[in-house]
This record gives sequence, C-alpha cells and structure tokens, in this order.
Amino acid sequence: MDYTSHNIYNIRLVLNPNDIIIRFENKINHRIWEKTYMERDFVEYQSLGGLEFIGRILRLAIQGHTKDLYLVDFVEKSKTLEFIVNYMNSVIGVINIQFSLIAIKRDAICIDLEDVNKRITDLMLKTTSMNSRLTQLEEMSGGYVILPGCPFAIDIEKTTLHIGLINTQYPMYDGGWKYGFVVKDVYYHEGLTDLTNLKYLKDCKELRLCNTHLIKDYSPIGQMTNLEVLKIVNTEPSMSTLDDITWIVNLKNLKEVSFYGCGNLDDITPLSSLEKLLIVDLRNCIKLNNCVWTSGSQFE
Repeated sequence: MDYTSHNIYNIRLVLNPNDIIIRFENKINHRIWEKTYMERDFVEYQSLGGLEFIGRILRLAIQGHTKDLYLVDFVEKSKTLEFIVNYMNSVIGVINIQFSLIAIKRDAICIDLEDVNKRITDLMLKTTSMNSRLTQLEEMSGGYVILPGCPFAIDIEKTTLHIGLINTQYPMYDGGWKYGFVVKDVYYHEGLTDLTNLKYLKDCKELRLCNTHLIKDYSPIGQMTNLEVLKIVNTEPSMSTLDDITWIVNLKNLKEVSFYGCGNLDDITPLSSLEKLLIVDLRNCIKLNNCVWTSGSQFE
C-alpha cells in the first residue's frame, strides 16, 4: 500500500505474515527512511495480537480513517526518522508505539546544479562505467533484447534477423533476383515502433525489415557495424517512413542493400561512401529511379 501523510512524506507500508516493512520518503529532500520489523520487536504487544495488531494500527494511522489513532512527534535527524503512533481505545486505553527508522539514502533534491552536471559529465565520459552497464542491463536481459511492437525476445547472437508484419506476405529476393516470399526464421511484429535495441546485435550480418510503417528513426541500424546485407521492404510505398539514410555510412561492411517500396526516400548519396557495396535495389521507390543497381553499373 502507498500512502501520503503529513504533507512532506510519501509512505510505503508492506504487511507480511512474518514482518512489517515501513518506508518514508521526504518529498522535499528525497531522504529515504526504511526499516523491517519482526514479531520480536513487538513482544510487549503480544497479548493484543503482536505483529498483526501493530500492522493494523499502522495501516489505520497512515490512512487516517479513525480519529482515535494518529501519527505524532515526527523528528527527522541526519540518520533516523522518529515518530510515535498514538492509539486510543475505550477498552485498552492509550497505546503509544515509538518508531525509529534508519536512513538508507540522503540526497537533497536542491543540490547545486553545477555539481549535478559535473557528476553526469563524469558518468558520460566513462563508457564502461556502472551507469553504462546499468543501462545495458535494463535494455538487454539474459542475452536477449525486446523491440517494442515485436512480441518475441531476440537473441543478441543472431547473425541473420528477419522481421515482418504479422499476417502479410512480402517480397524478398533469392539468388536469382526473383520475386519471392521469406517464410523461414521470420520474427513477426504487430506494429514495430522502435529499433533502438538493435545496437546490441553486434554479430548480425543480415537484417531484413518489412512494413515497419511506425518507425520514425532508423538510425540505430547504423550501429550494427557487421551488417553485410540490409533490406528494408514496404509493400505499400506511400506508407513508408524511411526518408533519411545518412546513418548508413557507418556500415562499412555492407555488400547488398534493398529499399524496396521506400516511397519517401529521395536521397541515396550516402551509399556512395560504401566501398564494399555490390548490389542496390530501389524498386518501387517512387522518388528514385525504381531500379536495381549492381557492381559495375553507373551509380549516382
């Protein structure tokens, strides 16, 4: 349960069968005070119900549902937060339960901004810092990544990745440049929205994306530096969102690229910097030459 009490505190109370966990967070300076209480901490209240009884009192006090029970005497020190729960009952009289919570964090929100910026800069400069590793752990779990809109976890060690819109067939090419359909090893998506985590697929040599009409930023592909084959395919050129490929200059190993049906793409000059490029497919590209370029052809 989460409660807000006494204006400046956010209170978290967890009632377990064998313990009670209490956490207060000061909304102004973001100090956090927390402690776990066991049955033995309330032996003096055993006759009244022990831990369960104290838990009910705390819950009522924090919720403030009864005028007979309230929190009093909040004292915030440098390493503890102390307060008393006052409980009045016509049968048992008055009970005062004193709590002292240990500070587990102290970091003022009004800290000097210059100092904060310095800390952030220091973290950014350390590419192998804990901050960097934590970010990777959030995005990559157990050697797999998730792409928003694709319901399958993708192994970061994959060397070939095909992602196509569910329930649609789409054109890909075999060795003879025939119109065909890839049905093997395809990860189907339901509306792919973000490619950011593709950057973790460092071993991937072939990437095929089909009907990714919700993608606004294709630049993460530019971090897949081992790619040799890249095919971005759209069966409805007018819905294609790819209109910028400046990021492709980082793919120095690229040998084959297809922008089939990328109707909004109007500038492919970044391809001219790729020395290993042998094949470029621009079919159904409304604003381009609608052609297949191979090594030895004139390429502009």
